[in-house]
Amino acid sequence: MKPLFSLVFLRMFFTKKRKLRKLLHTLIEKATVFGLPEKDVIYTKDFWEHNEPALCLDQIATQLHEFHIAIDSEFYETVVTCLLLLQLPPTTYSFLEELFPANSKS
Repeated sequence: MKPLFSLVFLRMFFTKKRKLRKLLHTLIEKATVFGLPEKDVIYTKDFWEHNEPALCLDQIATQLHEFHIAIDSEFYETVVTCLLLLQLPPTTYSFLEELFPANSKS
């Protein structure tokens, strides 16, 4: 029974990893459209390409916040989903809620 368990575990692990990579790629693309500076996009893509999902997500979130770049609720929900896949608290980047257009200081 152990080999079957191991196969199921590995499949779940890699499915989760693929989903996370896909979501992060979506966040990178949307952050670029929202106006994330090119240098930060390059750093973010580098983290993504080197399988550093937590650093990738952190770069996106902190730089969007630093530059006060407006986001939408769908983007924020994707960030929360990534946090859950990384087994981090969903409130880690709650400061991004300040970037919704109604709350934006721009």
